[in-house]
Amino acid sequence: MKSSTLIKIAIAVPIIAALAITVHNFGKIEKNPENTIGNNAGNLLNDGLICEFENKVYFHNAADNGSLWKMNINETGLEKLSPNRVKFLNIAGKHIYYYEAGDNNSGVLSFMGHQMGIYRTNMDGKRPLCLQQSPTDNLTLVGNTVYYEYFATKHNGDKEDKGLGFYCINTDRQGRKQLSDDPVIPANYYNNEFYYAGQVKDHNLHAFNPKTKADRIVFSGSFWNPQISGQYVYYMNPDDGYTLYRRPLSGGAEEKLTDVWVDCFNVVKDTWVFYQTNDGGDSGLMRMYTDGSNKEIIMTGRYKSINASSKYVYFLSFDNNRMMFHQEIDGLAGGSVFNPK
Repeated sequence: MKSSTLIKIAIAVPIIAALAITVHNFGKIEKNPENTIGNNAGNLLNDGLICEFENKVYFHNAADNGSLWKMNINETGLEKLSPNRVKFLNIAGKHIYYYEAGDNNSGVLSFMGHQMGIYRTNMDGKRPLCLQQSPTDNLTLVGNTVYYEYFATKHNGDKEDKGLGFYCINTDRQGRKQLSDDPVIPANYYNNEFYYAGQVKDHNLHAFNPKTKADRIVFSGSFWNPQISGQYVYYMNPDDGYTLYRRPLSGGAEEKLTDVWVDCFNVVKDTWVFYQTNDGGDSGLMRMYTDGSNKEIIMTGRYKSINASSKYVYFLSFDNNRMMFHQEIDGLAGGSVFNPK
């Protein structure tokens, strides 16, 4: 054999070996502790636009078409990480997980942008990897698994009725599977179960175990958009005009907290409830203590997507997805425009 051929083989072998290792390790990442939760239930139930991690706030910048940014807790040190439009932000280990809602690139090369789906990216916003490419909803990270809603292969035994089902996929993009035909909203992970309100067969408060696939009724009644905070579950009551209630998880009587229709809410720091009322011309973003006392208005008008860091509450204009406001959680009432550039 000629020496030139031997040289070529000697060069090719390590290259092939390196490629094989790269392919084998593609998608593999470090393991998170099993008790890891990617974001809190209150934020995830409000589109997951804010996620605080290691003294940094990662956020959907409404002023920049929903792009991924980060900043300090006091809103200094603003930095753009990615132009991709993000929601349902979850963070653990060395990665950010999110749902990409659409392509932000409107130029001549827009066809090269990402498609809708669940993505994992480095903490600097680089090297995004698609875990599930298609429209999904309501995702959360628990341990090393991403749970999300996706169109089920069947629904209530009818293969022609493809409603939202409950799915999961590992953070290394392996092990995708369907867990339930029913739409289990994966926001409240409590004692190894997902607590959610029934949408198809009833409006009871359910608990679903993703390991055993067992589903049980926690409380019978009328529940919508439940959020667990402290020792209570807070929820809107469809049978009572979507007014806000809470009930001890240990049992006991439910407590009515508002007399008006609530569009959305977020229980913050186990102390405050920020909520949007729907009361015609008197609608507004409100704040009260978790027992329903000390109600006060933050801003008149209609708002949505109430998210919180450890210092501020953020919320979107109901009619303009590019206008975000903020309010210091414990500060004097009176929100203002949050317009990071």
